[in-house]
Amino acid sequence: MPVLVAIALAFLATVLLGILAVGLLRNLRALAAAIGRFQEDVGSTAEKIAGDGARAAARLEEIRARFDRGPGARIRR
Repeated sequence: MPVLVAIALAFLATVLLGILAVGLLRNLRALAAAIGRFQEDVGSTAEKIAGDGARAAARLEEIRARFDRGPGARIRR
């Protein structure tokens, strides 16, 4: 009789561990999806910042060129 109880407890423990493992896998999938979305957001933000920086650099070059051609350019040189 104690052998049957031990077998039943082992089976129950195996089933419970299986349920726990399935739950953990679902959580890991959800976590992986959330990390993927976060990486996409960070990537698009980085691209936007890089684009803003490129536009600012081009604008600065325009201002420098205008400053070098404007009144008093010979005095500054």
